[in-house]
Amino acid sequence: MLFWSEEEFKQFYAVIDDDLFRVYFSFLYLTGCRKGESLALTWNDIDFVRREVHINKSLNRKQKTKGEKQVVNVPTVASDLGWHISESRSYEITTPKNKSSYRNILMPMNLVNMLWEHQKRSKEEYGYTLEWFVFGGAEPLSDQTIRRRLNEYADKAGVKRIRVHDIRHSHASLLINKGQNILIVSQRLGHSDVTQTLNTYSHLMPNVQKQIINALDFEM
Repeated sequence: MLFWSEEEFKQFYAVIDDDLFRVYFSFLYLTGCRKGESLALTWNDIDFVRREVHINKSLNRKQKTKGEKQVVNVPTVASDLGWHISESRSYEITTPKNKSSYRNILMPMNLVNMLWEHQKRSKEEYGYTLEWFVFGGAEPLSDQTIRRRLNEYADKAGVKRIRVHDIRHSHASLLINKGQNILIVSQRLGHSDVTQTLNTYSHLMPNVQKQIINALDFEM
């Protein structure tokens, strides 16, 4: 598992020269969302009053086999919610990974302000609606473009290359090393239960162990 420390992310952030990717990578780092969850977001899912992002769907890429036309399979739940997906697109909008993945994530004000400015820029684009993808517009960002920009900015910043999914690990590492409650971290990540979180990130918790020892080391 690879992840960026807070300082490494700041170095990475400092070299981003594109508003869209500045917001996108900050969103991943500050919310811990899965890539598919982030790319499926529309402006209807952002609540600026409550400072929340509503996770209720995910975007998956369709893998085309030889001689097969790429199509989109839209689940019934998507139709019920009014998601209008063209059958010519190379992705599908599905339900989230598991029941716990349906969640509302509270956002820090630095991210809220970035998204607010990002929406203002989006509104200037022809055809803007609240059903537009937050990260992309009429169409979501492509996986290839995201990976290319991630590597490009990492190299420019002089930090190690990590996968897009590792930004989610970086979010968890940031919270754990700041002493945040593991149950809250688990809920924020949308894990099925706290055991999954502990199994994945227990090696990142030496500071928590020290806190426990300090709590037990009282005069007798």
